[in-house]
Amino acid sequence: MNKYLMMSAAAVLTATGGSAHAAGEQSGNIVFSGTCSGIALHWQGQAYAAAYLNCSGTPTAYGQGLAGKTKGIGKNVDLSDNYVIDGSNTESVNFDISLPLKNGGKWFLWLQLSGVTSFEANAGTYNLGGATKYGTGQSVLAKSLAAIARHKADNQQ
Repeated sequence: MNKYLMMSAAAVLTATGGSAHAAGEQSGNIVFSGTCSGIALHWQGQAYAAAYLNCSGTPTAYGQGLAGKTKGIGKNVDLSDNYVIDGSNTESVNFDISLPLKNGGKWFLWLQLSGVTSFEANAGTYNLGGATKYGTGQSVLAKSLAAIARHKADNQQ
């Protein structure tokens, strides 16, 4: 079986199966600096499950990813999710979160529009946070909507 398919299956099983904290499972929250939103992460080995948190700490979408190493980013976890940004179901969101998880770690946000373009929409640093510790400022969603509007305006014929 294809190794990527096997890793994806492992990520899904880790994200959906077993008890809340199976043997070896870890968890933690990150807060995007300069925003009021973050991600709750649960992982075991290289498989990560993610809950995307709005400014009040409530999950608004869920995703998964695998840890690895990317040229230019280094060790990271690459998270994809089901987040619908403007209600049209034509955008996809992808986060790259630097590893190991630590205060001042880097994050990158990539957006895909209608299956024809993909671009880095936002980036910054993150801090580790508790369940009720969130930053201040706009949410990543609000910043993403602004990035989409700029990208569409810059690419109109």
